[in-house]
Amino acid sequence: MDCAMSRPPSPAELQNSRGSSGIPAPASVRESPGEPDAGLVERLSAARRRELGCFLTPWPIARLMAWMLVRGLTGSGALIDPAAGTGRLLVSLAERLDTDRSASNGAFTLCGVELQPELADWTGCLLEQRLGPGRSVILDADALELLLPERRMALLGHRQFAGVIANPPYVREKLHRELFARVLEAVPEWRRFFSARQDLQQLFGILGLHLLQPGGELVYLTNSYWLHSDSGQKLRRLIQQQAEWLAVVDFGEMTLFPEAKGQHSILVHLRDRRKPDRPVRESFLIRVTRPVEGGLAALCQSLITALSGGPDVEYLEVTRGKSLLEEGSRGRLYLPGKADALISRIQSSAVRLGQYFSTRQGIISGADRVSPANRCWVPDSIATGSGIFVLSPQEVEELELCDRERRWLVPIYRARQIRPFTIIGEEAGPSFLLNLDGDLELDEVPAIKRHLERFRSLLERRREVRSGRIRWFQLHWPRERALFDRPRIATPRRAPTPRFAMGLMGYCEQSDVALITSPRDDVRCLEALLVVLNSGLVGQWVAHRGKQKGAIREFFGRALEEIPLPKALAEQPERFVELAQFAGGKEQERAERCVARLYGL
Repeated sequence: MDCAMSRPPSPAELQNSRGSSGIPAPASVRESPGEPDAGLVERLSAARRRELGCFLTPWPIARLMAWMLVRGLTGSGALIDPAAGTGRLLVSLAERLDTDRSASNGAFTLCGVELQPELADWTGCLLEQRLGPGRSVILDADALELLLPERRMALLGHRQFAGVIANPPYVREKLHRELFARVLEAVPEWRRFFSARQDLQQLFGILGLHLLQPGGELVYLTNSYWLHSDSGQKLRRLIQQQAEWLAVVDFGEMTLFPEAKGQHSILVHLRDRRKPDRPVRESFLIRVTRPVEGGLAALCQSLITALSGGPDVEYLEVTRGKSLLEEGSRGRLYLPGKADALISRIQSSAVRLGQYFSTRQGIISGADRVSPANRCWVPDSIATGSGIFVLSPQEVEELELCDRERRWLVPIYRARQIRPFTIIGEEAGPSFLLNLDGDLELDEVPAIKRHLERFRSLLERRREVRSGRIRWFQLHWPRERALFDRPRIATPRRAPTPRFAMGLMGYCEQSDVALITSPRDDVRCLEALLVVLNSGLVGQWVAHRGKQKGAIREFFGRALEEIPLPKALAEQPERFVELAQFAGGKEQERAERCVARLYGL
């Protein structure tokens, strides 16, 4: 899509936006000065784009992507953007085809699919103006229906395409389950490609590969998360089966979408390998290592020079002709880097954490506090931020609980309090969890009952309540109480760097905390593990092989289980346990040397 979307705006939303502050009528396209969609952008304010979740692809990136796709085209056929938006990628293709007569010669038809009727009209007008009548087809439809070849033929007149270009929408299944259910209902064939916690970007990647003809090429602007996430496994497998990598451009810490911060962007260029006589092409991995004077336009020109085999520039790290990505466990893909040799040595002398330790997540109440997301199900008289299951010390006092009711309170801490080797306290004192389980009769705790009754409409909407698995006042996913009296390691589930500390006895952890336990509750072994997990070597491994989302590393259950630990844990446990002497976070240099020796470094 030429705009990355965090949620799909409804046609009604876009229709309403066509007034004084919205999308202009398509006829105004011909009168728009400057960039082809200048009239639309001027009328669709930044605030409105944020409201709709629509973030426009920068024009220099759109033109770079068009150059990447067109340079490999031969013969004739059709090119498609399955998420056309305002038409930036298709207009850039039209410009490039006009420039590169060796590829075009008027032989390529441009096709686009856009879910929003107004944007489809806009893009259709732009392309007709650029190409003239009969050389473009813009369809107002859901592109995911094009998984079926017969639908492609009926709607677009083509079963396969010489090229696919897109900035696919980023819409998470977790927050839009009804949308994903509608996709399955409309096209049941998608079921074999669905997985938990997926997003539309991955489905559009799978769609793009299905759209390609043998030897066709695909250029996508995406985030890098799917390369190593569990939910991206089916897309990675399809790429492995059907395509070859021509180029990956890693924009590093550079923000392409200022209004959608936190996304680590990459350009992916693939070629379908089902054509046996396809010409040999040199492959490229290019990293942007720092900001560029002259902005995106200068950067994209340098990228074109690098991809053409020209001289390197200091802000681009270029690797040619090698395997672009390295495969890890569960088919995860990683961008090779300078630390590859060290990472390989760590992994060659290691065992997986999950072979010797168990991982858990903190308590999931289903409604910690009143938030903007659940605000509509709470009375207006209750302020956003008010505690529901998680209460501040002041809120606990205001409930005036008796001793019998106070026994259901457990102190709780959050991920933001965890630092390497320590957990810092909250300035206002610890928060408390109403740790309510199936043994409780609510009438026995009248003050708690009065408190929760105010939120009953919200609490009854939780999935586990609707399915009958829990009563309306219970925690959504509780944990056995014994877990919080066991020795354990706690870590944020998301953090920029590793932060591991021993869990606080008698406290419980919120859902943003992951836990590591030892089967035999071996405190010394856990303390030794703590030293390894906070070490610089594990930090290096996490930075280059861990799950990541932009600058944030993810320490979910499976990601933790894959962390490599020294083989001494299995072969010489007494040597491993000696590391426990450094569990207080002191003598870090000596601790790092001891960890390195255990890894055989």
